[in-house]
Amino acid sequence: MGGMVIWLELDKQVNTLELYHSARDKGLTITPGSLFSSQDTYQHFLRVSFSHPWTQQRINAFKSLSQLIKSH
Repeated sequence: MGGMVIWLELDKQVNTLELYHSARDKGLTITPGSLFSSQDTYQHFLRVSFSHPWTQQRINAFKSLSQLIKSH
């Protein structure tokens, strides 16, 4: 099964590595953009992978992630 990815650019004050730790504490897994650069870039980018069907659980996870982003 193949998958697709989308890159999200968040507000510059959102550090997605910090967001990763907050999300992990809530049982969510995200991929901070900084992991894809050897330089100090993409700190406010987030990569989202889509390789599984949408379920209510996944929709709820995105809603939780949205709330975490707003709080950062």
